[in-house]
Amino acid sequence: MALLTFSNSGASIVPMNNILKIRKRLGLSQVAFGKAIDVSQGNVSHYEQGRQEVPPEVARRVIAAAEAMGHAVTFDDIYQPAPGAEKAACGLVMLKSEAERRAEAFEAELREERLKNRVLMDALRAGRTN
Repeated sequence: MALLTFSNSGASIVPMNNILKIRKRLGLSQVAFGKAIDVSQGNVSHYEQGRQEVPPEVARRVIAAAEAMGHAVTFDDIYQPAPGAEKAACGLVMLKSEAERRAEAFEAELREERLKNRVLMDALRAGRTN
């Protein structure tokens, strides 16, 4: 899973895993890491960029490969949001809140217009009966 964030410079993807950090800690290239966990270099790249979620079976292989190299890695280490993801999530919440505020303002204006129309229609009907 990844967060898609927007800024003045465009959209960016913030990975919700620490595969890049773990791979670098192990001192492996994407190709070597991919071989160690039985996935392609492209998969490793996608995991690191947040374009593809790390399946639990792959996570188990990451843990086993790290252990074989003398490093302790847990599921929490893998799936804990990468640095910056929390900040990006807060930005998305703020964007949603702004959108909700605008929607509420629009709905209030719409209710007001409907009330005005109802009053005008009632006045027209009352004029016809008199």
